[in-house]
Amino acid sequence: MDIIPIKKNKVRKNGSEVEVYTIPALSINLSDKVAKKVPHPNGNSTMSFSTLERAINAIQLAGYSYSDGGKVVLPRVIDTVGLVDIKQPLITLLNDKSSSVVLSAIYALGEINCEEAISPLINLLEKDDNTLRERTIQSLAKIGLPAIRPLLSTINDNNWIKRNAAIICLGEISELHPIDPHKILEAVIAKLEDPQSVVRSSAAIALAKIYKNTITKNNKQN
Repeated sequence: MDIIPIKKNKVRKNGSEVEVYTIPALSINLSDKVAKKVPHPNGNSTMSFSTLERAINAIQLAGYSYSDGGKVVLPRVIDTVGLVDIKQPLITLLNDKSSSVVLSAIYALGEINCEEAISPLINLLEKDDNTLRERTIQSLAKIGLPAIRPLLSTINDNNWIKRNAAIICLGEISELHPIDPHKILEAVIAKLEDPQSVVRSSAAIALAKIYKNTITKNNKQN
């Protein structure tokens, strides 16, 4: 359960000391000049509110639990019928001219487990940009099981950078989600004979992760 703590602080405003309620937040770049903050347990920034009620409302709208003085309160169930669709606008941002915007969009799509983004995300795996590929691998791994079939096709791509990233991603998925190893092992084993040494190395590491995670999860169930 992800819990966001609420801290009460005193700050000076217009010459007077006032109380504010601060929570951790994640800063997402929507464009070169505009950044949006959203409540997040592992946020790299903060959000401050004038009242406790406003802080709680922001946390609950983000779908998290909160802790106020040691008391943990579960997130409020929100009716999502008619809620504005954010998936397509985020997918569109994958083609933004700003690299920071693209990275933010990749992260956001992983956070909301956007299955519709699997294909465009996989297309980014061929980019000659280590940071972009790493962020894309992380998001695809979060999306998880729906990404396995297209990734298994991608490990046979003519572009070795793309197939290498897809192999790494399969290993990461096995660490985050319960998978059926029989669907993956045979395909990844074949990559141990890939003409590119980097791909062979990634295949070996991915196989170890898939095997280890499968054994570990089976032992926990028994």
